[in-house]
Amino acid sequence: MHADHSERCPRIAVGESAGAGADLVVLPDEPYRFTADDGPQAFPATASVLVSGRHPTRYGPSLVRAPRLLAERLARPVTSPNRP
Repeated sequence: MHADHSERCPRIAVGESAGAGADLVVLPDEPYRFTADDGPQAFPATASVLVSGRHPTRYGPSLVRAPRLLAERLARPVTSPNRP
């Protein structure tokens, strides 16, 4: 959604993201720890998934397992879309 943003880590307003038409919202546990009770409710019309922030963002040994672990998590959203 924000691949062309001028900042590497932009701050995006929830309203802007919620209305952008994404199919899935990915909520990492770092630097802010999103939980099933804190995060998905901001996107009621979009499926969301909680992931370890370590696997998609860090260098080193964690990257070896990252593709498999992320694929498993992305296949199981914590909420179902609430679309009309």
